[in-house]
Amino acid sequence: MERRFGRLDVLVNNGAVHYALSARALRPDRTLGGKTFETYVVGAWRMAFAFVPLLSASGHGRLVIVSPEAGSLASMNAGAPGVLHGNRTYLLQNSDGQIMDGHSISAGLDYPGVGPEHSWLRDSGRVEYVPILDDEALEAFQLTTRVEGIIPALESAHAIAHAMKIVPAMDKDQIVIVNLSGRGDKDVHTVANMLGMEI
Repeated sequence: MERRFGRLDVLVNNGAVHYALSARALRPDRTLGGKTFETYVVGAWRMAFAFVPLLSASGHGRLVIVSPEAGSLASMNAGAPGVLHGNRTYLLQNSDGQIMDGHSISAGLDYPGVGPEHSWLRDSGRVEYVPILDDEALEAFQLTTRVEGIIPALESAHAIAHAMKIVPAMDKDQIVIVNLSGRGDKDVHTVANMLGMEI
């Protein structure tokens, strides 16, 4: 990528990057989830971190983090600052500060808040956060499976759905990378159920 293009215009990452963007993420404790933790959290974080120089080289590079419209990072768009589990961050909450349920077709993105680092990155304008509907994630899941022959995780399908929205409006010489964080075989029954299919 660096040798061929020397830059990256957009990196679309799924909302699974909820872990603290700190030195701790560089040295993960394998007891916190082993390979799953490495794949869904540290892997996605390392990918974003690795592409920062190429995003900077473009002069207008964007890191976009995608999540369900009604869950997890939805608190970045529809939430308000509050405290949950000892962290002050953006939360889905009512006017009394009581936590509201989030929703996502993806269990990994169904949470009413985000890590405080995401709140800081949003407020500082360093990262763009966008919502995706369940139907959009399902469409991206099916398209990727049909066209690429792989089954993306539903978390990753959210990122693919956003790329499907922005790519048609981009210049042909612009470069986009979509980070796929895991396999979707675990999601096949969920998708089949949502599509009214029986396996």
